Amino acid sequence: MSEYAVDIGSDSLLAEYHRELFYKYNLLFIDTSYGTPQPDLGKTSAHMRDYVDKNLAVRGLAKLAGGTDLYGLSAGDVSSTNASYITDNSGEVFRRQAEEERRQMLGLTLISDLTGLGERTPQGITEGKYDSLREEVESGINEARNTKIKISEDEYENLEVNNPADGINSKRGMGALVLAMKDTSGISKAKVDLNNRIGRRAINMGIGVNPEKYASETPADKLLFKDYIKTYFGCYGKELEDSYLQYEREYILLGKESDLENLEGVARRLLAVRETSNIEYLLSCESKRMAIKAVASTVSAIATLPWLEPLLEYSILFGWAFAESVTDLRCLFNGGKVPLIKTDASWKTDLDSALENAYMDYDGGGGEGLSYEEYLDMFLMIQNVSEQSERALDIMELTIRKTPGNASFRIDGCIEGLTVQTNIKSRYGDDFYLTRNIFY
Repeated sequence: MSEYAVDIGSDSLLAEYHRELFYKYNLLFIDTSYGTPQPDLGKTSAHMRDYVDKNLAVRGLAKLAGGTDLYGLSAGDVSSTNASYITDNSGEVFRRQAEEERRQMLGLTLISDLTGLGERTPQGITEGKYDSLREEVESGINEARNTKIKISEDEYENLEVNNPADGINSKRGMGALVLAMKDTSGISKAKVDLNNRIGRRAINMGIGVNPEKYASETPADKLLFKDYIKTYFGCYGKELEDSYLQYEREYILLGKESDLENLEGVARRLLAVRETSNIEYLLSCESKRMAIKAVASTVSAIATLPWLEPLLEYSILFGWAFAESVTDLRCLFNGGKVPLIKTDASWKTDLDSALENAYMDYDGGGGEGLSYEEYLDMFLMIQNVSEQSERALDIMELTIRKTPGNASFRIDGCIEGLTVQTNIKSRYGDDFYLTRNIFY
């Protein structure tokens, strides 16, 4: 009878999974705070003792029928150890259950598709590849401008160099979001206190992942976790109504304290990726290179500085790529799509409009290629999973705190399982211990 009582008590503990964590994130964890401000395994032990005591007691119809407990069994001390906390090992316990959730929900075919995406993704993302070359080009042009030319016997002045790309270059100091949107007033103002987040505060620590439940984590498992992030966390354009932060995936990627900073950071990365790709397209497009060369040649001839022509050519090319990248950014933030690699058909700007800053009036959408969300998910695809796990837990904690009865909720108080040792006593003075490893 005592074995049954402890087994039923173990099942009863597992039935106490945190409801909001399950409803919002499809995860099974016991909150050891049980709605109080302080998580404590002692409370879990008390619950287990109460369950076992009730299961050992003669009550209900059995008691009405005159039934008695021959041995007079009751639960004594209960100790809880070897807890596996959701936050253990930088959120590995959370991540492994999330991976299992995706494995159960997706099936083998979609898992294979995710693996293929993971193999392709890094090839499409390059940031800042030409930054140093662009800086060298602009430095060379500035040096030319600092060249002194003699205009009279005792008078000198700086050489005048009219770089057609100067107007574009003046926009580089603007914030990426200002370039991406004509109106930024609708951006979320939500913020978090970074000093109280999972990676920066003292948290409960347990045994980590239960080795009897999970095998070693594989690259395919990590891809499943990234799909979990995509499934349960919102982003710009796909905000979740009841979330604490509006741009959740952006926070997971960058970890800044405000929605504004995280969205700005993603816009900046998008701009860098698009600029690199657009530079490579221009370098490969002979007709556009010829148009660039014609402008650079004319300017250098007027200035009687033929050696300046290659520098101007590259400066104009980089400027044109930047102008095209701004239109790409606006297209993405307007809900449109932009291909990773441009073609003549998908290129939007002409050289004259770029040099005249007409691209700043662009406000289009549509197109073919990848959406803002798909670019964001590519960034997430190559991010470290431990970093993602901790930041996802931050969001989960903050969002659950918004729900009724969970104002003091602490994610690091949630456990996937533990070892419980229950002392069983009889009225005759005998006692013994029953141990159970209780895990979802």
